Amino acid sequence: MRLAVLFVHGVGESRAAWAQPFIASLAGRIRAQVAQLAPHAALPRDMARIVGAHWGAVLTGRRRTLRRILTRGAGPGRPGPWWRSRWKPLEQTLIADYLGDLLGYLDPRIASAVDRCLTETLARLAGPGPARQRIPLTIIAHSLGTVVSSHYVWDHAKARRARQARGFHGRFRFDNFFTLGSPMALFSLKYGGPEAFKAPVRVEHASGRWINCFDTDDPLGLPLRPLNAAYRRAVAADVPVETGGYLLAHRGYFTEPRTLDLISRKLALDWLAGNAALPPRQVSAHYAAYDRGLRPHG
Repeated sequence: MRLAVLFVHGVGESRAAWAQPFIASLAGRIRAQVAQLAPHAALPRDMARIVGAHWGAVLTGRRRTLRRILTRGAGPGRPGPWWRSRWKPLEQTLIADYLGDLLGYLDPRIASAVDRCLTETLARLAGPGPARQRIPLTIIAHSLGTVVSSHYVWDHAKARRARQARGFHGRFRFDNFFTLGSPMALFSLKYGGPEAFKAPVRVEHASGRWINCFDTDDPLGLPLRPLNAAYRRAVAADVPVETGGYLLAHRGYFTEPRTLDLISRKLALDWLAGNAALPPRQVSAHYAAYDRGLRPHG
């Protein structure tokens, strides 16, 4: 059995090949974790098929136009302290990329285009031909990409339920959800507040996990379990990580060691279980140890 992994970027990403370094890093880490847990297992060349969705391209034109107008309208700027010129580009990124993408995504036309992008990416991930069984899928999403991914899974699962079909997708089983620097808690305000925000997506397998990583220095990355009882059931753990200093922390999740260890260890365990590379009792013990590691210490 080969795993399937989908990377979903956050706000402001405009490079089509944005995920390539993270794909290579994760593939190497999964292999290393499996080799550590099962030294005698025969490892195939490709243990996981990993792709990145580039949904931000649907907002590139609007984003560039806004930046151009803001830059032209601001003029040469007035003299000020030394730090103004250093932090002004970050401020413009925050406005045009972060807030701009978030507001742009609220346009139903943009949301539909993003949905099509994810559908096309999953079709590429699945490959040609019908599947004999649904492929275990892990979604690793950052920033607004966590909201995009959650909406996609929820909407498609609802549509399939209306047709008496199971899961969110005919080719994939939604096994793991890693949300990194997620502003999803803020979106509860759109749906009536935390007390009304009670229909989170759910992973589809007993060994699946939804793990939410956040840095307390990241103003956009927020815990999810405190929202309400429904999110406490759906999210296995809110895990604090260290991704950088204030504001800059929002950009560092895909390279943060603890985050990468959490993701690669879980995927290694899933590969071992799916390929019967260790006795079931031993795999269960590893899963239990993994869950213990998610709990806050002290």
